[in-house]
Amino acid sequence: MVKGITSLFIIIYSIISPIVANPQTINKDGYPYMLIYDDAKIVNRALELIYASKFDSAKNLLEEVIARIPDDYSHDYFSEGKHYIEFWDADELWTYCELTKDSTIYATQNAYSRALFWSAWTNFHTGEIQKAKEEILAAQILEPDNPTILCEAAIIQLNQKDSISTKIAFFLYHRALNSREYITPLQKARALRGLGLTSVEMGYLEDARVWLTESLEYENSQIAVKELEYIDHLVKGGKKWKIEVVTPDTL
Repeated sequence: MVKGITSLFIIIYSIISPIVANPQTINKDGYPYMLIYDDAKIVNRALELIYASKFDSAKNLLEEVIARIPDDYSHDYFSEGKHYIEFWDADELWTYCELTKDSTIYATQNAYSRALFWSAWTNFHTGEIQKAKEEILAAQILEPDNPTILCEAAIIQLNQKDSISTKIAFFLYHRALNSREYITPLQKARALRGLGLTSVEMGYLEDARVWLTESLEYENSQIAVKELEYIDHLVKGGKKWKIEVVTPDTL
């Protein structure tokens, strides 16, 4: 259980798909270049506005990108014998390449599912909960195996503060952990922390301890450390704290 949470921002350096010319690039020796096309640049600009708490301006940019989502969109596809994959950030790309040993892919930064994710995130934090639910579902439809999207969907469920929603959140965190082979250490740590938090809420304290302890292997998070202290508090007979608002920075 997290107590007295202040809403901070997780910095997930974002990624989006090709649309217009003049791409920027991200590269690391031995890995493919990741091209950053115009719609991805717009999402990156929206993130800068989100970090500056300029939510209305960020929403306008994100809605502009969302309006251009193709009906036949896919973040992983083949065309003319070439394999194209959209990644959210360089860590995703490098994790994929290290796992698959495949340096022949054509990598671009994701725009569309990322735009939906950040629009959902912004609407959730500005109190437009129903719109956030609709957009995170739309993001899941576009990229159903993305751990970051699945974890955000879990957070929205957790804030409904009932036992069924907590169980749905647990399921979403479990999916996030196992949805794809190339999951970054930070994504894995976040999913494990979510499994720990929901296990505490459901009363499975020893399971929660296992999840949270494992999460520390991937990220040294004070959130996990404090949650483990809370488990010790409960085991010793301490009172359960009232759940407040769960935000991405709490997981």
